[in-house]
Amino acid sequence: MEFDNINGARRVIKVLQYIGLWRFDVPWQTYYAAYSYILHFSFTFPYTVMMWVDVVQASDLEKFSYIMYMSLTELALLAKVTNVWINSKIFVQFFHVLANDEVYRLRSEEECTLWSKVHKYYRFIAFMYFAMSITLVTIAFVGVLFSAEYELPFPYAPPFEWRNERGYWYAYFYELVAMPVTCFSNCGLDMIQCYMLLHLSLCYQMIAGRLQEMGKWKGQSGRLSGFSEVRLLHEFVSLVKLHKSTKKLSADCETFVSFPFLIQIMCSSFVLCFSAYRLQQVSISENPSQFCTLILAVIVMILQIFVPCYCGNEIILRSGALNNAIYNADWIQCSPKMRKYLIIYMEMLQVPVKVRAGNFFEIGLPVFVKTMNNTYSLMALLLNMNK
Repeated sequence: MEFDNINGARRVIKVLQYIGLWRFDVPWQTYYAAYSYILHFSFTFPYTVMMWVDVVQASDLEKFSYIMYMSLTELALLAKVTNVWINSKIFVQFFHVLANDEVYRLRSEEECTLWSKVHKYYRFIAFMYFAMSITLVTIAFVGVLFSAEYELPFPYAPPFEWRNERGYWYAYFYELVAMPVTCFSNCGLDMIQCYMLLHLSLCYQMIAGRLQEMGKWKGQSGRLSGFSEVRLLHEFVSLVKLHKSTKKLSADCETFVSFPFLIQIMCSSFVLCFSAYRLQQVSISENPSQFCTLILAVIVMILQIFVPCYCGNEIILRSGALNNAIYNADWIQCSPKMRKYLIIYMEMLQVPVKVRAGNFFEIGLPVFVKTMNNTYSLMALLLNMNK
């Protein structure tokens, strides 16, 4: 039975298909596109606009901070949804190549074990991310039902008077549909972008392992049985082609994640700042549902930044390790001509592959650290303003 290269992302892809954020090259693609536009232009876009209308109408800093953390999250989602519609062909083709292209087929038990282990960790992170987001939304919707006043789970400004019994339930049930749509859209797009980065790092790790084993063959016992320069040359040529294909996928991945990740990073510091500031104002005894919602919002937002930064950092490290992999190959037994080929290729590998966000910065752990530093600075500024 063949190993499914993108097994870890199958469930996330299924979620994206249900909420209209995929592309099918089939005759009914037009109907699916219509479903996608109707769904998001009925809920995602107007819901976000109404949130920002409420931001504009905010009368004090406390209310402003309470509204802003979710409004900025929804704004980043609009960038992601628009990006999927624009780059849907690149997006779907990326996964088609990884799943079906012969060059990415796993060859050894070690590679399958590595893939299975990393996919297992990814599935756990994705599950926790979805679970915390859904829990956050559920607590918010249940908590307001016990409030003495008319209070919406997440503040927004409906185009009618909602602070009465009839209007409140209209506003509540609209949000009861709109928020899950945006929640699943956000979680699905965040996790699929992380998977794209993670899978590329795995590809570079696979290339490094194969470069190190070039020219060797193993017997039935699994032990090294010999070395052949002809075999090394054949494997070297195929690995150069694999590396070229992976670099193209890296460029496609950058095209897809660049803009939404840039918007996400620009919004993240403010979202974390306003969430943390609001936590200072909310008492767990007086409003436990809102307190728990804010705690989960902070955790989810930190994960939303950290996971793609970690995966992007892995691409830099794994692609940068290809030089050492060639050096650790059995090049001593090669002819001078073959050694020259290897040296030329090593020179081409001096600069590691880096996925950039909007040509402003590299997606990596330094961006995460910088974002957290910015959050702390903004938080300190808000607290000083409130004194």
